[in-house]
Amino acid sequence: MAKKIDITNSINTIEDGGLNTAAEIRALHNLELDNNYGDIVMEGSGIAATPSQITLGNLADTNIKYGIHIVKQGRIVVMKGFIWNQTTRIISNSQISDFAIEIINPEYFPDGLSTTTLFPIALGTFVELNSSDKKIYINALGAGELRNFNLTYFTQD
Repeated sequence: MAKKIDITNSINTIEDGGLNTAAEIRALHNLELDNNYGDIVMEGSGIAATPSQITLGNLADTNIKYGIHIVKQGRIVVMKGFIWNQTTRIISNSQISDFAIEIINPEYFPDGLSTTTLFPIALGTFVELNSSDKKIYINALGAGELRNFNLTYFTQD
């Protein structure tokens, strides 16, 4: 994914007076296309993308399963996925070890101006994106419960 700085640097290499090659112009447009039409990345438990490049599930308990699709376009990230608690206990965001997903790739970090954001799912339940620790929590996920989520947020770059 192209970052704003990469596009800016490419623009700044364009010379006045028509001395630019077609390859230089194509390179700039390719950066812009990469930024606007990001690839959809899939990760989760049971997906062979090890080690994870985008997210990290709560690997301390392999009975908490997750699957996630992530796409970044410009500074906007859309995450769609699920958390499935296959344990015999309730997990919640009140315990540090019970986070569901951690965002580990800086390209997908929530912007510094964001605060913790709650995304209501149903009465009394929510998905929480904690921008400062870059983790997504699911509150009160019961034993055997499956929760779907769809988050949209702005990134740092």
